Amino acid sequence: MGVTVLQQYPVPENKTGTYVIDLLTKRILALGATQAGQFLVDCESYLSHPTMGSTKTVHILHNSEQPASVFSILESGTKNIHVIADGLFDLLMMKLSQHYTSKKQTKIESKGPKFELGDFCIKLGSVTMNQNFKGILIEVTESFRIFSLIVLSIFSHNSTFHLPYT
Repeated sequence: MGVTVLQQYPVPENKTGTYVIDLLTKRILALGATQAGQFLVDCESYLSHPTMGSTKTVHILHNSEQPASVFSILESGTKNIHVIADGLFDLLMMKLSQHYTSKKQTKIESKGPKFELGDFCIKLGSVTMNQNFKGILIEVTESFRIFSLIVLSIFSHNSTFHLPYT
């Protein structure tokens, strides 16, 4: 349980994405954060063949934080269908290659360092599309660890806890 905020971060003119990521890393470490590894999120899009009627787009996403899952979004006109599946979903897409083809030049990745600062997890993502830098995303997640510990301590005692009737 927690709250997540995802924000695009502007890259100043005449500066590179690497420079900005390094600057933000130094600022976060100066606040007392500790580096907690790296992360990677990628997305690849597929288009249905015209013989299937209206064109449908399938976006396949992988997240290093959840390596056993594959996320997908099927866009079909006004309706979007969201699916969470295991790694075999990638094999299914290969089997559907006669119905869906990969959009050219559309592989998007966001990768970079991950930090912990108190109850917060901060990710600095360098976004690329086919190895071309596109921007910086910052993700901040509050994990409510303290709140969770308080709730657990209330319910872990041998005494029973009753809520008042209304």
